[in-house]
This record gives sequence, C-alpha cells and structure tokens, in this order.
Amino acid sequence: METAAKQTRAGDSTGDRLSALPDELLHHVLSFLPSRRAVQTGVLSKRWTGLWRSVRRIDIRFDVDTPNYVCNSYSKEKWEKAEVFINNLFKFHDAPSLDAFQIYIGSNHNDLLPTIDRWVCQGMEYRPHDVEIVYSSIEGAYMLPHLGSSTALLKKLYLSGMYLDYSFQAQLRSGFPVLEDLTLHDCRTYFDYIQSNTLKKFVLRDCYRSSKMLVIRAPALVSLRIVTVLYDNGVALDGPMNYLVNAYIFPFDDGNSNLSRVSLLGSLFNVTNLELVGLSAQVCSVPPFPPPGMFILMF
Repeated sequence: METAAKQTRAGDSTGDRLSALPDELLHHVLSFLPSRRAVQTGVLSKRWTGLWRSVRRIDIRFDVDTPNYVCNSYSKEKWEKAEVFINNLFKFHDAPSLDAFQIYIGSNHNDLLPTIDRWVCQGMEYRPHDVEIVYSSIEGAYMLPHLGSSTALLKKLYLSGMYLDYSFQAQLRSGFPVLEDLTLHDCRTYFDYIQSNTLKKFVLRDCYRSSKMLVIRAPALVSLRIVTVLYDNGVALDGPMNYLVNAYIFPFDDGNSNLSRVSLLGSLFNVTNLELVGLSAQVCSVPPFPPPGMFILMF
C-alpha cells in the first residue's frame, strides 16, 4: 500500500490509485456492490483480500429458479452453491454492525423458507440501520420471522412480498424505537394498525387486506404515500397529524365507500403538498371562505 501511495503522490500514471486509498474509503466503494461482487474483488490483489469482511453493508441477491422455470423444479446445484456462499458470507463477515442489510430472494419453493428465515435473522443480528427484505414468488407471500431486539437501531425498513400479521403490528408499536421510514410493498397486511411514535415517512403500495380498515397512528408522520391498496373499509388516520405536510394518494379503491374516502381526506388538513390521482372530485368553496390551504371535495 505504501509503495502504491508513493507512486500516486509522484504522479505515476501506472500506479494503482484505488488500492492506495485508506480502508475506510475502500469499504465505502465496496458498499455499493452486491456482496457476491464485493467478495470477488479479493482476487484483484493482496490489498483487496478480505476487505469485504468489514464492509458495513450486506447485500444478498439470489433467484432460486432458472429463467426457464418449470413448476416445482429448480436447479439444486445452483441452490447449493448459493447456500454455501451465503453461509460463508455470514460466517466470515466480521463488521461489528451494519449500516444496511438487504436481501432479495426469488423462490417458489416452500421447503427453502427455513433457510431464508435463518439468513434474515443472521443479517438482523448485526443490528442494521437500514433494512430491505424482498421476497418474490408466485406461490404466495413470505412470513417475516420475529426480529426480536435486533431492530433497536433500525431507522429505515422496506418490506416487499411479505405476509404480516398481528405480531408485526405489536413489534412495530414497541420493538422499533427509532424507526423513521417504513415502506410496505406488495404485502398481505393482516393487522389493524400502523402505530409508531417515531415514524416520519410511510409508504403503503399494492398491499391487500380484505374486510378491514387499516388505521395509521403516527403523530410524528411527515410524509404519507398510499398507492393502489385494497382494503374493503379503506385507510384512516387516527389522532393528531400536526407534522404531516406531504401526501400522495393514488388511486382510491372503487370498493371503498365515500365515507372512508372523506375520513382519510379530512385527516389531511395540515398537508401543504397534496397529490390526488385517480379520484374524480369537484373543488369548491363555501362562504365564508375557508382558511388558506383548506378545500372541500365533493364526490
């Protein structure tokens, strides 16, 4: 490293300037790569050997099924190789904590779920600040395991393809003490409340729950985005929303009653940046003129 640094300072164009950087900067560079690619940089030179072990980000991306998917069939060799790699990744990764943990798994095979559960729990043991868990399957959603105390430092959570029940509701209420940013995408949300005193940004996209209303209790909420959700009784905001200034709603489910729509829109009185898409409405004022920023929607 010292020789490379001297060459760089001397202006030698053949010097390995990247390898001459301190470990902290090289770790930052590696943090932009999926973990498999980060491990592969070890073949570049001795300088890079083992650097991946202390990168403060783990990013696992693996699709179990081959492009020519045949129902209930997958490449066992491909799966076994991936399993060996990911097991070794956790075994030898020695960062004390993680800035981010991301895992993207495509699988149509329920017999692999216990192994995926183990990987999710192992990644969470690093107490990451930013977590993305994405599961893609034509067979159904993935039931998120209980994450325990590993969420103590979690500020940002993105979940896609999940089955979330009342245990998630309970953990969200008391087990995410610093969570500020939550996205639920393409999830089956079998609970009644999103309740958090720290949540500032919430995105609900393409989620499903029949015969129930989802109630959001988040007094610190600043930004709300609801896109193509299917709740028979709609979505409602409960309690004061004094900090909510940004809201995007698209579209309202046609099955929702006008009452549920009015209930949600009536909770957005502090919003200064409101986008309503896919909603037919008439805007009018009623004497005496309402205060600035207030409007009335008639369906």
